Amino acid sequence: MPSSPSLEVMRPSLRAAVGLGLGLGLALLLFLLRDSDALARPELALVDMRTQTYVGTREADPRIVLAVVGDGDIATMAAQGIDQDEWPWTQDVQAAMVVFLEHAKAKALALDFYYFDRGTDPEEFGADYKARTGQALPEYRMSRWQGRYYEAAELGSALKAYGPVGIGFELTARPDWERESRLELAADKWLEIEDPSEPSTTVLRRPGANLPVKAILDGARWLGFANVGGDRDGVVRRSTPAARWKQKLVPSLGLSAAALVADITP
Repeated sequence: MPSSPSLEVMRPSLRAAVGLGLGLGLALLLFLLRDSDALARPELALVDMRTQTYVGTREADPRIVLAVVGDGDIATMAAQGIDQDEWPWTQDVQAAMVVFLEHAKAKALALDFYYFDRGTDPEEFGADYKARTGQALPEYRMSRWQGRYYEAAELGSALKAYGPVGIGFELTARPDWERESRLELAADKWLEIEDPSEPSTTVLRRPGANLPVKAILDGARWLGFANVGGDRDGVVRRSTPAARWKQKLVPSLGLSAAALVADITP
């Protein structure tokens, strides 16, 4: 009879060394790829595939209307000689828009514009200028900013008359437009955290807040942060409904809008 072929069995020590080498090699490969798109993009594509398979697509809610300022609008303004320093447009025009939407019976309004420096009242702006330069604000600059202040006051009055309005602001790691006079107004429009010692791991945390000018702050019923974070491919797949700023709980702009429509507290 022919003899059976002999099977060589790997020694336990050699088998352990090979397994260890393969494991270390795979770990090293994953470590080297951690900051690349080689793993992230395929995973995100799988997330999209699973979402479309199990959730499907949904039509946009017809009750929600987006009034968008796009590149075409900016090009039109540039062709008309409108100063691009006033982008997206002057605040008296925005005030007219608010009045129009009020007559159109819009139930609530969420403005995703930032109003950091436009319409800063002359006293506040003058103090900042003097602190930076050591000189009084020149008359021509004071005149210009007074005009912006009155435009902001007009928009703020329109917002206050409208009622259910949410204004966007920016939570930041380093506040560039954070001023005490604005913080005092904003704090009343946010919620107190009942137990500050409670750990909050599911909310956005930022130490700074770039807030709108005072006239517009005064006209808003709620302030919602407009920070949105996309994935590595630029697609936004998730949102954070609440943030923590010091001892305050801050709703997102989207949550603020929903609360305004429902006439409830975020």
